[in-house]
Amino acid sequence: MGFLILLIQGVQIGDPVTLYCVFSNQVYNEGNMFWFKQITGEIPEVVARMQKFQPRPELYKEFNNSHLNVERAEADGIYRLTIPKMEPTDEAIYYCASRTDYEVNLINGTFLVLKGNRSDYKTVVQRSYDPVHPGDSVTLQCTVLSETCTGEQIVYWFRAGSGDSHPGVIYTPGNRSDEFEKSPETPSPTQSCVYSLSKNNLSLSDAGTYYCALATCGEILLGNGTTFYIVSSSMFALLMCIVLIIYLMYTRKNKKICDCCNGKSIVIIIILSEKHLVYLYICFRLYFGFK
Repeated sequence: MGFLILLIQGVQIGDPVTLYCVFSNQVYNEGNMFWFKQITGEIPEVVARMQKFQPRPELYKEFNNSHLNVERAEADGIYRLTIPKMEPTDEAIYYCASRTDYEVNLINGTFLVLKGNRSDYKTVVQRSYDPVHPGDSVTLQCTVLSETCTGEQIVYWFRAGSGDSHPGVIYTPGNRSDEFEKSPETPSPTQSCVYSLSKNNLSLSDAGTYYCALATCGEILLGNGTTFYIVSSSMFALLMCIVLIIYLMYTRKNKKICDCCNGKSIVIIIILSEKHLVYLYICFRLYFGFK
């Protein structure tokens, strides 16, 4: 089995959608290729099967008479799936796979998520955080504004790290605290359903953006994301050293600060205490020539 990378794409009802699947030359020449559709909470369905010598992809079962269409693109090994107008039933994960005599390999996938008002849920909001330091503890909060908090609900947490790392998934059943308040702007009461995830003893590797996703009644509601900026004490000290160095260089150039400034070197030492450990930073040593 291959490793499936999912892209999340928000779509409005009525929007046209085009998805592409790119197969390698070896797979295109030897294997059977498939498009799959998977609604959350259900088993995958085969949309179409593609083979090199087929003039057109073979649509399966109910997709043969649906508004979904799969066709060969201009280049070999590339197929596209089109949805002329997005409908609520089209919200699902669409992904490609190839099958040989020995294995099935997943190629790539896209999660089509409907945007806008759907069912009783209004919005999912995540609070922002100020920069934190290594060793700190924080609690991620995901607030769902809706008319009801009933029903089976599962919260997933996604973490997108820095660099080229792929988003990771943190699963939690969600520690939820329900708050009920009357909204004066709506005829019906609105509940604030809060889901939380605790992160203790943060390290630099915990930096990134965390997204919550609420799965309920066959729908996925995505949050706007919470980004953690973790500030290292050593980086802060280095920054302060640089600022101090620039200041001293400027003042030495224009006037004498004190008698000791007639020397030929400057050594700036900053001592920090962090968790009972003492760090010594020798930030700068520069020789000046004076007349």
